[in-house]
Amino acid sequence: MDLNQWTQKAREALQRAQAVANELSLAEITPAALARALLSQEDGVVPAGVEKIGLVPSAAVQAVDGVLAREPKAQGEGISRGVSRALVAALEKAEAYKARFQDSYLSAEHLFLGILAGKNGEVAKALAAAGVNEENFLEAMRTVRGAARVTDEAPEEKYQALKRYGRDLTDDARRGKLDPVIGRETEIRRV
Repeated sequence: MDLNQWTQKAREALQRAQAVANELSLAEITPAALARALLSQEDGVVPAGVEKIGLVPSAAVQAVDGVLAREPKAQGEGISRGVSRALVAALEKAEAYKARFQDSYLSAEHLFLGILAGKNGEVAKALAAAGVNEENFLEAMRTVRGAARVTDEAPEEKYQALKRYGRDLTDDARRGKLDPVIGRETEIRRV
């Protein structure tokens, strides 16, 4: 796998997965550690996709934490944590999603879909029990990504640009967050 063809968020997630494995003294870096890293990314596309499904990302993190608690541990100094076979399989499935979407770079959503595609894996089962599966996450990604393709190292900045940089005044008005218009009779008549 060529990490130069990964987006910045995907590389960060892999580094964070290694840190999670070190913090929890896991024997190897597993799909659960990667899922935990992806679900915890600030401004990440994976938490946005989980929210689109209608689930709070922290609930998915709890499901993954349950799997992490059951992972084999290895303690001691100088331990080199390798990548598990299950994670290698998830990364291969992520590459397949990258090709399926005709993207130039492997992104965080590809990694998460690769984890979810391993339906027999413990992480995929735990996430499915929490309400996140491959099908509904794919549908959520269609909403979040739209027709955009991953053509550079920072595609997340282009997703949902209006939501990120704009303000929904109609929604604010529905929730009563706007100040009433008082003393603007002339402007109101003009409008």
